[in-house]
Amino acid sequence: MTQTHTPIRLLITHREADEAVLVLARGLAQLPDFEVYITREGISSPAEEEGVTLLPCPPITGKVNLSVIRLLRRYTKQYHFDLTYSPGSSGLSNALMATLGLGTKNVAYRGTGARVRRTDPTYYLGILNPRVRHVVCETEHVEGYLRGFFPKDMLTVATKPFSLPWADKALAAPIAVETLRDKELRLSMVANNKGRPFKGLRTLLEAMVELNDHRVGLVLVGNYDDEDRAWIESTPVGADVAFVGETPEAMSYMAGTDVYV
Repeated sequence: MTQTHTPIRLLITHREADEAVLVLARGLAQLPDFEVYITREGISSPAEEEGVTLLPCPPITGKVNLSVIRLLRRYTKQYHFDLTYSPGSSGLSNALMATLGLGTKNVAYRGTGARVRRTDPTYYLGILNPRVRHVVCETEHVEGYLRGFFPKDMLTVATKPFSLPWADKALAAPIAVETLRDKELRLSMVANNKGRPFKGLRTLLEAMVELNDHRVGLVLVGNYDDEDRAWIESTPVGADVAFVGETPEAMSYMAGTDVYV
C-alpha cells in the first residue's frame, strides 16, 4: 500500500518580512515536507510567489489586534496550519490568540537581548506565553539570557543570514550624505533605536563627543528617541552626525560609509 505524505502547513506572520525571512519561506516551500504561507499587506486576495502562498492581512500592529486575530484564526481553520512562526513580538502575540484551542504549535523568534520581565503581564501575551513551543534565538547571547526562562531544549540558535546580492546592489549605487561628504572617516549605524537604549546609540553618540574630531562623521539610519537627537545636536559635534531616519535604502547608506558600527 502506498502511504500518503502529508506536508507540514506553516504560517509565517510578520508585519514586514525582511529578506532573511523571505529566503527562509522560499527555501522551505521547495521541500516536499512543507506548505508555506505568509501574511502580506497590500494585497486583496491570496497569491503565490516562488512557491509561497501570500495571504492578505492588515498591518500586524500591537500585541492585541482583534481584526488580525479574527483573520488569522479564519486562515488557521481554512488551511489547517500545523505551525506558526512569528519573527516579531506582535505577530507572535496575535498568532497565539488566533490559534487558541486549534492545536496549532507556535514558534517564536528572539533577536534582541532586551530584558524580559516576569512581572510585566504583557510578556505573557508573547514570548512568555506557555503555549510557545520553541524559541529561535538569533545569537548565543540571546539564547544564554533566555535559559533563565526556558529549558535548553526549547531554544535554538539560528543566526540570521546576510543577503550578498542585496549588498552587491547597494555597492553599485552607494548613497553618501551631502553634509558629511568632506569627512575623512564616515561611520554608519543601522538600527531601530527608539525605546531601545540597550542597542547603544547613546554610547555611540557619547563616543563621538569624546572623540571631538570634525574629520569623522556618523550616519544614523532607522528610528531614534528625540532626546538622543536633541542631546547630540547641542554638542560641538552635532553637525558631524546625520539622522537619515527609516528608509528601505539602508544598505546603500552603509555602502556610502567606511565603517559600519
